[in-house]
Amino acid sequence: MPAKSPARPEKADENVLYVVLHGLITLIDTGRKGFIAHVLEAPEIRKRHKFFLGDWLSEIDIPERKKKKKPQHLVLQGVDSGNATLNADMNAVAKIRSIPSPMKSSVRAIIRLGQPRKIYSFVKGKLKPDGLQGTLNQLVNPKPTFLSGTQVFKYTYKKKNKVMVVDNSGKEIWIPKTEARVKTKSKLLNVIVLHVYNEPAVGMSKVQGNDHNRHEFKVSADFCKFKLDLAKPTSTVPDTSIDDLPGGLLLAEVLNLHRRGSAVNEIIRPVREGQKGPINRDAGGGAGGPVCGGIHAQITPTTQARR
Repeated sequence: MPAKSPARPEKADENVLYVVLHGLITLIDTGRKGFIAHVLEAPEIRKRHKFFLGDWLSEIDIPERKKKKKPQHLVLQGVDSGNATLNADMNAVAKIRSIPSPMKSSVRAIIRLGQPRKIYSFVKGKLKPDGLQGTLNQLVNPKPTFLSGTQVFKYTYKKKNKVMVVDNSGKEIWIPKTEARVKTKSKLLNVIVLHVYNEPAVGMSKVQGNDHNRHEFKVSADFCKFKLDLAKPTSTVPDTSIDDLPGGLLLAEVLNLHRRGSAVNEIIRPVREGQKGPINRDAGGGAGGPVCGGIHAQITPTTQARR
């Protein structure tokens, strides 16, 4: 008898790309033209942080910017546009009139991202009363409840081979290595995940972490020409469970970089023992302090109309 032809795989209901942005990455919402992600640094930050981009556990370095040279300029391609905006209760989002200059010394790299379908905020720290001080009236929400150290942008795409990150010359900097098939309660998904890190790779003491977090916040506020200070350390809160995650994203993937090693070991152990299913972990807290990150910004509608 002739051999049976292999069954065609079931067609996915949706193709999903998650872009996971960890740490000191200031996002500028330009409206219909999408977001610009600014990977920021300063001497003290450069000494402690790792700058990575790519598939989880196999990222490549975001190269250090050379003196008097432009920052690396990258573009995400091959995704569909949405209309999601940052949650101004989970983040300090400033209203600004123009895009800050990419030539500022604090900019290591720029990544242009289309407007996503949805934005998730993880690794939260709760703000204390008067925790933010400065020009609060220029925030979208003058009294946000939290600051978030990890943002996840959700996109859809039509073809995997069209999804990539390229530089100004069109050179491919990242193409996805895997496309997972994920069954949720309601859908069958094809899932790709891209990570961008700007975080410490090792933990710090509470005092060191709080000072470091405040410094990061100031670097991002200065970049946006915004007078705002993280005057009090945020409080750690239980942040995330598996039920909070969008389908196909691992809980360990939203953790800070310095916690990644232990999280991976917790994934490997049950696999070695023949167990199945994801692990439960709390994804709250940052590297020595509750939040590793800064402010974000939104171009005002009047400015968009003039541009």
